Parts: sequence; structure tokens; C-alpha cells
Amino acid sequence: MKYLVTFLTILCSIFFVATTNSTVLWQENFDDFSSDMTCGKAGGLESYCTAPSGYSSWSAETKGWSGSNPSFINGIVSTAGREGRGWRINLRIVCATNYENTLNANKISVDANPVYLRWYGRESHVDFSRSSYEKLFRLKNNSGSQIIIPEWMGDGVGKTFFRVWLNNSSVMDWTNFDLKTFTDSVAPNGAKDVWMCYELKIDIVNNKYEFFVNGNSMGEKSAKRALSSSYRVKAVTVGGNQNNVYCGSTNKPCWTPTSDFKTRDYDDIVLSTERVGCTPTVPPVIPTTPVNETWYANAKTWCDANGWVIIENIAVPAKVTPVNETWYANAKTWCDANGWSIVDLRTATPVNESWYLSAKTWCDANGWVIVKP
Repeated sequence: MKYLVTFLTILCSIFFVATTNSTVLWQENFDDFSSDMTCGKAGGLESYCTAPSGYSSWSAETKGWSGSNPSFINGIVSTAGREGRGWRINLRIVCATNYENTLNANKISVDANPVYLRWYGRESHVDFSRSSYEKLFRLKNNSGSQIIIPEWMGDGVGKTFFRVWLNNSSVMDWTNFDLKTFTDSVAPNGAKDVWMCYELKIDIVNNKYEFFVNGNSMGEKSAKRALSSSYRVKAVTVGGNQNNVYCGSTNKPCWTPTSDFKTRDYDDIVLSTERVGCTPTVPPVIPTTPVNETWYANAKTWCDANGWVIIENIAVPAKVTPVNETWYANAKTWCDANGWSIVDLRTATPVNESWYLSAKTWCDANGWVIVKP
């Protein structure tokens, strides 16, 4: 019996390990690219490049742009606290047709559900509120049809969303994960030019999709029309269309790039059967200092004159009150008897000052606050 128990124990241990270990279906950190590979020719119409090893194709559309190439592998990561290389897309969000920059991985051999797509992303522009879609990936089935597209999109007014776009034959649906903007509570100091850790849970069978930002869940949602439960993610395309359709004569948020492109960077992409998480830890955002902002001089002058200060939000001091001071009881008694009072004379508030709105907007976006200490 002793030997039987030992055998069963070993068997159970093997089964436990086999059923709990995650399987990495596909991953890319771009560190194996030994040179700054470029795709696309400035001034050309549409260029398709020779695919790097492990990829079926690589393409970039230039559409007569001037300036640098629209899609390239470069040593962009180490300057932002990450290691090795990353992949960069040069964005052109204009009042025009789609522009596409993609890197297409070879097909994945394993059937798995659910799967988790984890990546690190960095945006040099953070307002896509008027962009119809900013495709981050295309996830394809065995026949090569796109079935799931994670993307940024806007409402045409002032909000940027993360959206899961689903394509089930001729039926399209989507699940919106409302991040409000890139400066919501998940990233209070903003995500502009900052590496962020994103992860998407994809459960096709149960029609469940959950989005994580820097390890924090944005909630789990289901689409109104589920994908076919037989679908599986079989290939990953990094990048996709950039499109802006909300431009109008009175509201044009677009830019026209010359040599100054906006950029989208990718690194450490993993498709796995289990949560991958954010490792290494996302470096903390270091707030920008406001000294060179146009409103700062007037704000500083007013604050100095009225007993207010402009400080980093993490260092907001508690207001000092004298009630526990050794002299306070005697002072209060004397004041009460002689018609005096102990008050805070710094009663001015800046809300009506001409500089305040700009200052408040900047402070909210960069982790600073204007307070009366």
C-alpha cells in the first residue's frame, strides 16, 4: 500500500504540473534583430519589404510622405528603461484614407482557449478621441481571416477607448473598454512617451474579454454577438490601419507630418494560455516639472503672494492647525475675551485667475497640484 500511495502521489504531481503550466504560443521582443531594419521608402506609394525570420510578411504604406521611413526596427527601448530593441510605427493620423504598417507572424500550431495577449506599448501622441480606429493588432484564424482586432478608437468628441473589434463572417461587433483617456486613474500621470503594460484576455468559447493596464483590470465584458466557438487565434499581426474620420472644417485635430512623425512603439509581446503579467515592473512615471510652461510665471507669482504652492501631487502636505499647540488654549481664551480670533488669512482661491484653467489642466495631466499648504 505504501508503494501504491507513493505512485499515486507522483502521478498526481505530474498531472498537476502538466495542467497548470502555461504555454507560450508566440512571443517577440525584437532583440534578435541585429540591425535597424527599415520598411518603406519615403516618397513612394506603397512598399512591401522582405519579411524578417519568423514572419510571413512585412509591409508599410508611405503614400508620398516626406521624412523618415514609416516602419522600422530600432534601438528605441533602452532610452525608456526597457532593454534591447523594440518595433516602431511612424503614425500619420490625417483627414484621409487608411495608412497601414504591419508585421505578420507565422501561423500558430496550437489550439488554445482562452489566450492572453500581453505587450508593452508607448505612444508619442495620446489623443485619439477623433480617430475612428487605431489598430494595435490583428488576430487571425486558421484560414487567415481577421477575427479579433484590439484597437484605440475615439468617440469623435473627447474620449479615447480601448476596443475589442470582433468579426464573425459578415457579422461585426465590438466590446468597448472605456479608458476615458490615457490620463485616467490607471495612469494618473499620463501615458505619453511612457511604456505601458497592456494585456488582453481572449476567451472565444465563453465570449469573455478582459483588458489589463499595468496589471490592473479594466473589467470583463462580452460582445452582443459572440464569435463562433470553433474559432482559435492562429496568427498575430502587429500594427494595422491608422484612420481618422472625425475631421471637419471646424474641428481638425489631425497633423500633417513632414520629418516629425508621431510614433507607436511595441516591445515584449507574448501570446500565452495563461496571464503573463507585467514583468519586469513598469517603471514609475516621473512627473514633468512645469517651470517652462507658459502659465507658470503668472501662477507662481500669484501663489507666492497668496500663500499657495505648485507641487507634485504625491507630496501634498496636510494643512497645519494650531489646536494642539501648547499655547493654543491660553491664546484662544484671551482672544475670546478680547474680541480677537485666530484665523488663516490666506483665503484667496485661484479659480478665477486667468492662468488657472491652463495650469489645472497641465497639473492634472502631469501629476502636479495647486494647493494651499
